[in-house]
Amino acid sequence: MGRTLPRWALLLYTIIFCLVPTRLLVAQEEQPSTGVLIKQLKSEDPKARARAARLLSKKTDLDALPALLDALRDPAAHPWAVQGIHAHQTKEAVPVLVKALSHELPEARWRAVSLLGNIGDNSVAPKLLPLMKDEHVPVRAWTAWALGELKYKKAFDALVQAAEAPEPRVRSAALAALGEMDNPKAVPVLLEGLRDVLQEVRWSAIYSLGRYPCPASVSALQLRLSDDNPTIRRRAMISLIRIGEPAKEAIHGILLSNDKGLRLELDIVLAQLCSNVRVGRTAAPALEMLVAQTKGTTQYRAGAALHRLNREKGGVPVPRQPEPEDVPEGDEQYQTLISRAACIDDDGAFAARCKLIEIGVPALPSVLRYLERRAKRGRVGPEFLLAEIIVQMGPEAVPALTSVLLDPHSRIRATAADTLGKIGDRSAVQPLCDVLTEAGPDRMALGRGFDDWRLLEACAEALGEIGDRNAVMALIAVAQTNNAEPGSCCRAAIEALGKIGDRTAIPTLLVLLDSTPNEGDLGPARGHPEDEDLRNAAAEAMGLIGDPATIPALEDALEKANGKLKRDIERAIRRIETVNE
Repeated sequence: MGRTLPRWALLLYTIIFCLVPTRLLVAQEEQPSTGVLIKQLKSEDPKARARAARLLSKKTDLDALPALLDALRDPAAHPWAVQGIHAHQTKEAVPVLVKALSHELPEARWRAVSLLGNIGDNSVAPKLLPLMKDEHVPVRAWTAWALGELKYKKAFDALVQAAEAPEPRVRSAALAALGEMDNPKAVPVLLEGLRDVLQEVRWSAIYSLGRYPCPASVSALQLRLSDDNPTIRRRAMISLIRIGEPAKEAIHGILLSNDKGLRLELDIVLAQLCSNVRVGRTAAPALEMLVAQTKGTTQYRAGAALHRLNREKGGVPVPRQPEPEDVPEGDEQYQTLISRAACIDDDGAFAARCKLIEIGVPALPSVLRYLERRAKRGRVGPEFLLAEIIVQMGPEAVPALTSVLLDPHSRIRATAADTLGKIGDRSAVQPLCDVLTEAGPDRMALGRGFDDWRLLEACAEALGEIGDRNAVMALIAVAQTNNAEPGSCCRAAIEALGKIGDRTAIPTLLVLLDSTPNEGDLGPARGHPEDEDLRNAAAEAMGLIGDPATIPALEDALEKANGKLKRDIERAIRRIETVNE
């Protein structure tokens, strides 16, 4: 009969076991050496190769990098190899990455090029230049991009030649890189790029023209303000603002235009410059002019973009109007400031909005209560102004906004949904999906008021902006609604599915794309007045998802299509082929 350990000994062993990290006890088993893992990458067992690649991806040892580049050819190890390669984005890895430029595997070459471009070591630029003649398209495209990032002036002639390449991906990357060369000789090449058949290539030319403040650039960008494509128009506005002083007259022409849609797009562009689009140091004169000569939301957004430019670049003076009187903290005291910020034509509104942004989240409950009171009185107007203020508060505002999604007033809920989409925080996905699920296809088919449809449309658009795949099933349910009334709501759901890019949505989009309505069929693509718009949206969404397996179905639909739908399907097919080259 064995002896029983005393309690104090058991207690001592327990304390020691808890205090010593388990990872130290099993380090030899869980963390094999780099050499052992590299040998395991050649194992016949796919699981062993995947495990070795996973463990190598966590190591910072440069000896692992060549092995990870070789592992790109192995489907079992590929995901972990990609993760491990991107973890070596350091200057110490430059010599190894330079050697990888001559790797036999094309993917290894272009991944090495992309890392070198991100690292920003200008000494490697001459070694990248020969890859502009590589036989593989991704290698040439990434090399053009990297040479632009490194601002290697001797690559100018090679980039000009690449701007005429037959592959659109290479043309687009070369035109974007020419914008970084600071060479006026690039302007004629960029002007020629504006005539390209593909929209993506024209985008790059427009972007790069914003780097060259000359009359030819301004004139060409002004012509693009009347383009049929809204994205082209908005990118042209961004480039005009970036040009700054030489483009002030062109921007002032937008303010004087009788086209309300064009002025509204200027507001959208300024909102983008406030958040996630690079402003550019030379944009200060144009933004100052907009602050001085506009009122309301345009003035606010221009001022916010100028604040961002001052914060990120430094050295740019920000014109401010006289500050409103400081108010003590508290809901009642905030209301005066909020009321003034909500006025479109008040001279002090701009300063009041800046003050609310400075106060931040503590003022958010007061802003939401102000909107709720106005909704109860049936008043419309300041929501978009105050929503822009909330967006500037960032993710900290999300919990309060998600609670507003339960408000009885649909218009306030729609404003909250719009704002959540602009903030882009993933914690808002489930509450937004709950609003769509609460409506349900059966209840939606009964018909609802305008405010209800606006709420569902706002939730769908917000989910598209956030881009989380957990929202796909809720959006599919909305897209399949068989009622004639919610055309804009269904269209917003289809567009959101395209932005998210999940292939789960493809069967639904294929049904929506069917362009031959039959009597008795259900579904928004088969008989209500907006079915053409929905089919157009479905074609565009399939192009964004980019699954090559959908090309036969798109080609079948192309034979029966005409007009805008035919052009949209052709554009979707070209986009899929370009992405999968």
